[in-house]
Amino acid sequence: MKTNLVLPSLALFLFACGSDDGVKAYNTDPSADITSHEDGDELLSGYSIIFKGSVSDANHSNADLKVTWLTDNTELCPEQNAEADGSTTCTATVSENDTKIKLQVVDPAGAAYVETIDITVIPTDAPTAEILSPTMSETYYA
Repeated sequence: MKTNLVLPSLALFLFACGSDDGVKAYNTDPSADITSHEDGDELLSGYSIIFKGSVSDANHSNADLKVTWLTDNTELCPEQNAEADGSTTCTATVSENDTKIKLQVVDPAGAAYVETIDITVIPTDAPTAEILSPTMSETYYA
């Protein structure tokens, strides 16, 4: 009688092991965080601004991650690798029509994530200069 029990169990075991799916690799999405600025920050148009952020990925090293800094209108800094600690920086200027700052990260398997903050860009006036010396009423010799 024991053999009758073993045969159905063996058949079930062989049926369950017949899958051709193989081993599947799963890739998690990377993450990004803009650390230098927050939603609603006001930035001055035309001035150099340092943007800082951090990126990471559960199944890739930080140095293998590609990061790009953007606004809603243009690329601020071209694609570059993140630092080994996951940090990334970009020095750029924003214009009056920019309303968002984006930090995009892409891992070697092609998974991507974009962190976005809303900004307000304050227009800046052109500088002015006033000549205080020499005055027109004085005499000068060269």
